[in-house]
Amino acid sequence: MLRSTGDVVSSAPELPRLALNIAAAHHDSRVGGRRLVYGAHTIGLALGQASRLLPNLVTVLGWESCDHTGPVHEGDILHCSSTARSQTTHANCVALPDQQSTTAPTIR
Repeated sequence: MLRSTGDVVSSAPELPRLALNIAAAHHDSRVGGRRLVYGAHTIGLALGQASRLLPNLVTVLGWESCDHTGPVHEGDILHCSSTARSQTTHANCVALPDQQSTTAPTIR
């Protein structure tokens, strides 16, 4: 299992605006005390962390899971754990078809 360095979640309201998500929890910190991060933002950060863990990765063909283990708020620190369950080698390339990534927010 590989564990990434953390990313501080910032710019929480921009992605839901682009996705036309008008839920107040994503835009207004007065709702719930802190802005809730849009799920696609969390998944994007997990993908970025997976690419740092596997720097020769060309693309991700699919996800088995990306579990949101708790709510993510602006200012939280996210860490990603990845496990390669199998490996396929072809010529000078290595493919990891069964890459699994999950995100787990750590609140500081």
